[in-house]
Amino acid sequence: MGYNTESDIRERVMEHYEELLNLVPKERVVGIFLQGSQNYKLSTDSSDIDTKAVVAPSIKEIASNKKPMSTTHIMDNGEHLEIKDIRLLFNCFKNQGLNYIEILFTKYFVLNDDFKDIWSTLVDCREQIAHLSWVKSIKAMQGTARNKYNSMFRMTSEDDSHIGYNKKNLYQMFRMREMVDRYLRSEPYEKILVPINPKYFLDVKNGKYSRMEAGVISDILMEDTDSNCDDFCSRFSHVDINSEAVELLDKVQYDIVYRSLKMQIGE
Repeated sequence: MGYNTESDIRERVMEHYEELLNLVPKERVVGIFLQGSQNYKLSTDSSDIDTKAVVAPSIKEIASNKKPMSTTHIMDNGEHLEIKDIRLLFNCFKNQGLNYIEILFTKYFVLNDDFKDIWSTLVDCREQIAHLSWVKSIKAMQGTARNKYNSMFRMTSEDDSHIGYNKKNLYQMFRMREMVDRYLRSEPYEKILVPINPKYFLDVKNGKYSRMEAGVISDILMEDTDSNCDDFCSRFSHVDINSEAVELLDKVQYDIVYRSLKMQIGE
């Protein structure tokens, strides 16, 4: 579809937000955030707009001990709107899930005014949250690289079939290898989300290499990533969890759920 200008992206994120309000009552909606290639300056003309929405639980869900909401709504144009209960989302933060940590850094979002003040305390400490556990962060990057490596020759489009490998997987392996290197050099998380040379990454994403080259390169990338990650985790797993970041997440989660429940009751 191709939404590459800032105004296009913001317009589509707002449309996702308006769709969300048709699915979840506003007093439960915290906000909606862009996820994906636009956050890394790696979108192409075929890139969709996909979002993650954060919601508070309903009174009924809590009283009935129902599972927290976690679902993906498909927009009419095929774009994805993932809706996640804040309790599950914050567990993803604690586990350093890459696709979730990035929403703290995106500049494309819509927040419910009722929760802006609380959410802002989270954003103010986003680097701390992104470094809550260095080991978990590194393992998350390594796991993503491994997943892409294992499915390197699993084609998902006619374009991939033509070239003989999954181009997006190869580019993601390059991205993970660079993120690991820069994370271990203590660069700010906000910076490492965007590659040093986005044009090269886009060339890879668009099929710069042949199938044979992709096979050799993916082996090298995986070996390098494994080596760096395994070495770090073996040396530093004993000095890990940032308890202050955990306490902050717990407090923000409590404050948002408490305020939402009060609004649901009508106080």
